[in-house]
Amino acid sequence: MMKNGRGRIIDRRVVECSVAKTWFDEIARGRKTIEGRIPKPGGKFAAIAPGDVLMISDATGGHPHHKSSPTRVKAVVVDVRTYASFEGYLESEGVRRTLPGIRSVREGVAVYREFYDQALERAHGVIAIEFELVPASHDRLLNDIQKDDDDTKATLVRKTLVELSKYIAKELPIGEICRKLVRMMDRK
Repeated sequence: MMKNGRGRIIDRRVVECSVAKTWFDEIARGRKTIEGRIPKPGGKFAAIAPGDVLMISDATGGHPHHKSSPTRVKAVVVDVRTYASFEGYLESEGVRRTLPGIRSVREGVAVYREFYDQALERAHGVIAIEFELVPASHDRLLNDIQKDDDDTKATLVRKTLVELSKYIAKELPIGEICRKLVRMMDRK
């Protein structure tokens, strides 16, 4: 749940999103941070908005011999922008963030033509879904913190603070605050 601009609590939507293996790998590595889609009326991308959760999966299901490779990642939608065409989308957003490894807008449009025809694009336009990956460790901690056991919650809060202090740059005061809180909790 999150609050909208008027202070009302709203539900985050969870949107399933399947992508080709090549693009899934780029997303999982953090190089592809924008997904382009056609927002068909009544479709799952027509109402996508910042704060929604994307469950992005590898359309092939992953490589059966590489179990350590993820086949699904979680991301939070940061922004959604609208364009009239894939060409306009790629020119504005850049191929580097939308289709890493593709060298030009022309090549990028050809990639999207493998999935969408031009008539659909003209009819509905294109949206750029900008997202940030949710680290798996944070996702597990957030899910586990909903448990009823108070001892478990205290342990999870401590683990969360440890994780936060790892990710926050040492020169920022908040990082030191987190480390001090962890030390205080360890003494109790």
